[in-house]
Amino acid sequence: MSQQLILGFQRLRINDTSEAGDQPLKKGNISVIANAEIYNYEAIKAKYGFKFESSSDCEIFLHLYEKFGSVDKFINELDGVFAFIIHDADKGETFVGRDPIGVRPVFMGQDVNGNYGFASEAKALLNIC
Repeated sequence: MSQQLILGFQRLRINDTSEAGDQPLKKGNISVIANAEIYNYEAIKAKYGFKFESSSDCEIFLHLYEKFGSVDKFINELDGVFAFIIHDADKGETFVGRDPIGVRPVFMGQDVNGNYGFASEAKALLNIC
């Protein structure tokens, strides 16, 4: 069975207003979209010596996932509010998560064919799911 993933993102440019901060962000076969404010991304970046391609705090998801290979191994390092989707094309895995309080929500819907959709606003899923 063939699987397809489509990542789309409407960006409010706050950190890194250049095109380098546009999403989805990619590093190799890892892609991420995130609605986030990661307060400690600079500290994490320095701790692990990550070299960023942008000045977007959301890029931290790419580097942490690449380093640890699993969301559950780095998620507790993040101080902030966030919702994200990480897709690892090599593993064929997609991870969806949010901050513990849900300040940045993630809504999920499923259509009649079993396809899933995720959005930060429920209205984005109304005509899909």
